[in-house]
Amino acid sequence: MDAFFVYNSYFSCVFSLKVIKLIQSIIIMLKLRRYIYVLSLCVIFSCFFSCNKSQQEKTDDSLSDVFSEITISQDINSYNKLAEERLSWYKRSSFSLLCLLILAAVFLIKNNFTSGKLKNIVKEKTDELEVKNTALNTIFSSIPDFIFTTDLDLRYTQCNESMAQYFDFRREEILNKTNLISNGLSQDASEQYNNLLIEVIKNRNIRIFESSIPDYNGNVSVFNITHAPLLQNEKVIGVLGIAHNITKYKETAEAALASSRAKSEFLANMSHDIKTPMNSIIGLAELALDDKLLPRTNEYIGKMLENAEGLLYIINDILDISKIETNKMEIDRIPFTLRDVFTSCKTLITPKAVEKGLLVHYYVEPIIDKRPLGDPVRLRQVLVNLLSNAVKYTNSGIIKLCAAINEKTENTIKVHFTVKDSGIGMTTEQIEKLFEPFAQAEAGVMRKKGSTGLGLPITKKIIEMMGGNLSVESVSGLGTKFSFDIIFNTIEVIEEKSKNNFILNDSEKPVFEGEILLCEDNVMNQQVISEHLARVGIKTVIADNGKIGVEMVKTRLENGTRFDLILMDIYMPVMDGLEAAAKITELNASVPIVAMTANIMNTDKDIYNLSGMNDCLVKPFTSNELWQCLIKYLTPVNMELVQINKNVQLSNDLSAKCDESLPANEK
Repeated sequence: MDAFFVYNSYFSCVFSLKVIKLIQSIIIMLKLRRYIYVLSLCVIFSCFFSCNKSQQEKTDDSLSDVFSEITISQDINSYNKLAEERLSWYKRSSFSLLCLLILAAVFLIKNNFTSGKLKNIVKEKTDELEVKNTALNTIFSSIPDFIFTTDLDLRYTQCNESMAQYFDFRREEILNKTNLISNGLSQDASEQYNNLLIEVIKNRNIRIFESSIPDYNGNVSVFNITHAPLLQNEKVIGVLGIAHNITKYKETAEAALASSRAKSEFLANMSHDIKTPMNSIIGLAELALDDKLLPRTNEYIGKMLENAEGLLYIINDILDISKIETNKMEIDRIPFTLRDVFTSCKTLITPKAVEKGLLVHYYVEPIIDKRPLGDPVRLRQVLVNLLSNAVKYTNSGIIKLCAAINEKTENTIKVHFTVKDSGIGMTTEQIEKLFEPFAQAEAGVMRKKGSTGLGLPITKKIIEMMGGNLSVESVSGLGTKFSFDIIFNTIEVIEEKSKNNFILNDSEKPVFEGEILLCEDNVMNQQVISEHLARVGIKTVIADNGKIGVEMVKTRLENGTRFDLILMDIYMPVMDGLEAAAKITELNASVPIVAMTANIMNTDKDIYNLSGMNDCLVKPFTSNELWQCLIKYLTPVNMELVQINKNVQLSNDLSAKCDESLPANEK
């Protein structure tokens, strides 16, 4: 009996020790030495065994009493049965203990795995934060912009190295300071910046401005400064400031602006210097053709006039492309009528069409009770350019210019413009490079026709500035059609009572009565303009500069008389046209003043209007353009017929319908 219990106790102790060693091995293997409480758990189980042992001793005493009463003759099987029950109980207890220990081990392993995973995540995030922090510190230290922060009391809490170098201090020296007066910043500037910081804190807004800031040596640079509230949990804790040095940018911009101004002035001067003599050449040629000349002399002067006009087109193209490249070209928005634009186009194109024996049809759909708002000068330039090309590349047949209203609303109209010819046409390859500046569809033909390759690119750009898009259809040998749509805003027509309500036809020349003051310093132009005016019945008084012109107007007013019109050149010595016009306006002379200039840049008309000028006549101008200007301010007393070529039929009806198909071969 004692041996049996000794065996059982030994078995329990050995089993417990093996389990403890197993758990220790697991702990060591998993490097869970900190979980030493597992051993404590084992001690608890040992105590459990001790309790079991005490219970066993009590049971043994009871069994001894029982055995003392059992007779020697009792069957030994009862003892064996009791021993087996005791052994079974120990096995169950040991198995329960093993399960508990296994569960504890599983729990610890799982906990260690989760803890290790969290540790790895924390390490990764920590490394990322360290990298970001290193990058931010590198940026903060190396960026050339100034970066600083202040607290709510405007004390500097940090700044970067660039700011410290500019004001010549160590970064530690700026901490807790509220100004940079000791580092070159004036008292007024410091107070101004602090007021701006207070405003940012108060209003919680971002403020961006430019300011000139001196360094510690007094050298001033221009900075673009940004002040932003420094927020923490939606609460303002200070201000973040960034200052970017834009001195070089400002210098570059100013240099570019100065260069642009110089280029504009150069274009204006070149335009004036070239077009002024051109005005004399064209004017004298027109005057000569009006006289009775020998046929050969008439032919020579006609060719001279034709080449002068060709040269003028080239000059205008070069000036226009320069304006486009420098963004100096703008589109006006003034009331006009399409009929007036078409009439002007007809006046310019008719002589060339007559010379080549071409039939030209014009059609403009009337706009009732409305007037479009746009730029009639640029629209005329577009149409004349397209018509000139049509005349140039058409040897026989018909040219058509049409304007039809496609859409109409209460305040807008959409007009479809079409220019068609029955000329030489173009191939697909030629069309592809048609709108490239200086490109020529066919070099041989272009040289023969005298083209620079600038007209269509300029035309396309102007149409785009008006909100349209120029398209082209062409068949080689059959003809070409250019078309575009433009949407114009409209205004109601206001009936004006005007004594000058005349429409000048191609075959008519107005005759006036009156006296005009011509302020012009160029002797040749004086002669040309005076002769043109004399041929329409106007007496001319000449002033060599603006100062003389002002004195003449003042003298007339003192005598109770005045001029009927003043033609004022812009560029003159002693006193230019702008100053003279302003002084005449101050005299309340009530005389219309028309500027004569070769330069029309984007703001010129506004400048002329501010100086008191009513209109502008662009040099070089034809006799017909001069008449069109005069008829606005003077009343014709008569209309004379002008002889035109009767051998060619011209369509004078601007309302003749125009078909939209490309010209057929028989046309």
